[in-house]
Amino acid sequence: QGPGKYAMRLRTSLYGLSNSPALFSRTLNKWLTTKLGFSRSRSDSTLYMKFNKSTKKWIIICVFVDDVLVVSNDDDETYELRTKLREEYGEGQGNLWTDSISSFLGIECHLNSKCTKLTMSMGAKVRQLLEDVQLEPHKKKLNPTPWSQRIEDARKDDLGLEALTAQQQRILDQFLHITGTLLYLSITVRPDITTCTNFACRGSAKPTKFHIVILETLLQYLSQTVNHGLVYRQHGQSVETEILKPLAAKYDELHKLHDTKYVAFSDASFADLSDARLRSTTGWVLYALGNPVSWSSKRQSLTARSTLESELIAACACSDEAVWFHSLVETIPFAFDMSYEDTVPPVPLLVDNAACVLTSNHPKTSAASKHIDLRMFRIRDASGDEGNKARIRVYWIPTAFNVADHFSKMLQTNLFPRLNRHLVEDKNGGNDYDKEADAKFVALSRKPTNHLVSSYLVTEALAPGDYSTESNDCNIKYLRDDGVIDTCLMNLTDGGYVDELPSDAFVDTHVDDWDDADIINSTWKYALW
Repeated sequence: QGPGKYAMRLRTSLYGLSNSPALFSRTLNKWLTTKLGFSRSRSDSTLYMKFNKSTKKWIIICVFVDDVLVVSNDDDETYELRTKLREEYGEGQGNLWTDSISSFLGIECHLNSKCTKLTMSMGAKVRQLLEDVQLEPHKKKLNPTPWSQRIEDARKDDLGLEALTAQQQRILDQFLHITGTLLYLSITVRPDITTCTNFACRGSAKPTKFHIVILETLLQYLSQTVNHGLVYRQHGQSVETEILKPLAAKYDELHKLHDTKYVAFSDASFADLSDARLRSTTGWVLYALGNPVSWSSKRQSLTARSTLESELIAACACSDEAVWFHSLVETIPFAFDMSYEDTVPPVPLLVDNAACVLTSNHPKTSAASKHIDLRMFRIRDASGDEGNKARIRVYWIPTAFNVADHFSKMLQTNLFPRLNRHLVEDKNGGNDYDKEADAKFVALSRKPTNHLVSSYLVTEALAPGDYSTESNDCNIKYLRDDGVIDTCLMNLTDGGYVDELPSDAFVDTHVDDWDDADIINSTWKYALW
């Protein structure tokens, strides 16, 4: 009764209402599945596909609200879909169909004439962000994540408005706008800024100078890498040629990596100093056909008590994504040169912590793992047991080959370009990695020492008396293949060569620190440094 007392019932949805996307999705789903014969993916409700077993022709449709992306190797089916769309929805205002994709959801896309290289970047959005902040250019080439003295000093200082520069004040005033834009960049085409953005976003509620300095460094890095983004190739990606194939050739247990079509890397940074509660950071990245397709850098919700626990939490988070991806491959096996009758191989999950690998693969509890929440052991179910299909396989790899290291911590200046080349490139060609300069840096860092000696997975390894303080000689206790702890004399002069070494032992002479302790073939289980 009276004005404003009536409720109107809409006969059709209006653009802009909260329930409009759901109604359009329901209508489009019914039309595609009932009239055109498409199948909806059970792993992703926005993915539709049609596959002809006799001709091996296929077509895939990806839907994002009212934006539709079509990929196919069948021109006739694509033309028929275009005709049916025009009949059902009309042309609207202008042409709704483009034969070649140039932009999708703000992502600038370019496919070369031979269809062998796809580049995706967001240069326009980066330039707009830099214009909004009025960023002053920086002459020196920067990386977004080196833990410099400047960042360390900012971490210790409280936010003092009088101590901020004019540029830092502009960043503070637009903090949420900047972090929101960077989040979208980091989850779409710029995995190289994911870790830095993660650290900066932790100050969204109450920014400190630490978060502002990180954002300032990140924006300066973006100004120098505007055209960087994802570059997808059919063959010859650096992850395949420089990581997977060398590992498969060196380690017998990793021989399946030689021709794997997908792989996941996982890592964790234990007890970050930048976190007030010393919580660890999870980082992982998933590759398909040698190209990064999914990645994450996130602070762990639990406070890990050990490196094993933090690595296990990270591996479980990565396994969730790997299980979903395995299910997606089962839906579209033809995209990976497999048929629906083939058994989809498990996703290799590569971790650089041997204790985490053992805990993930073996259903037993130890003093170091009995307190860990049972939900973290879902990784064992994903690995397959009685009644469960194996969707992942957990393997150990050396730290130097773990690309997920990029997403778990602030990297050193030399490490960032070394790992970054496996993630993004300049769409115009080239990257910032100097292989010769990196090799010189590594050579200088390998200096003889007589105190940074540790044993791997041996509890009674080295008593204090075993360390030599007067010379470079050390007694190394190691674990033999038969389970017996033995001792050998090791001399650390000239990079760590061994003077007296049993025939069944092995020591890697190209190891820098504890994290690079090496596991090699079945003849010698554990190498110690």
